[in-house]
Amino acid sequence: MKFLTVFIDFKSAAAYLAMDATLKLIQAGDVQVIWKPYEVRAQAIADKKQIETVTESHLRVRATQRQQTHLKYAAIQGKTIIFQKEPKGSGAALTALAQFDGDPVEYIRAAFLAYWQDGLDLDDPETVKAILNQCGVDSNSIAFDQKGKDLLVAQQIEAEEQGVFDTPMYVVGSERFLGREQLPWIEALLENSL
Repeated sequence: MKFLTVFIDFKSAAAYLAMDATLKLIQAGDVQVIWKPYEVRAQAIADKKQIETVTESHLRVRATQRQQTHLKYAAIQGKTIIFQKEPKGSGAALTALAQFDGDPVEYIRAAFLAYWQDGLDLDDPETVKAILNQCGVDSNSIAFDQKGKDLLVAQQIEAEEQGVFDTPMYVVGSERFLGREQLPWIEALLENSL
């Protein structure tokens, strides 16, 4: 059996846009996948200032270009992607993923759509419970209290100790790969694994 660990955050446009290609790779290669939460920082793109430092200008332009690239890839994939002026959270949805029992793909898809198409706040436990229920998962089986949050923090620390720093991050054996553009390399690696 081939094994792949995939780290995602629902507020990561890159992870959202990698989802279909990731699932295609998994299904085509008969791969056992472990989905892991990893919370990334999402920041609003700063408004252009009348006077800004080179660093401020550079960060603003890079963030704008990254967003435009995501919008182009979304259009190519036929997906709607709506960037909020102030990015919403994803902590509660990631807390649920950290505790998920069974195949989480339907939940992952629904959570991505809730964030990127509907603009929902996935840091709100009630919103996440509704998504879980919609996917046929008993939301009462998920702890959104401090115990659940502590589990997510522990998994975040463990991921960082493994070298995870962004999403989507793929791990095959001891090799780490960042981004959907690495999927052909990952596929070749999985084909050659036992």
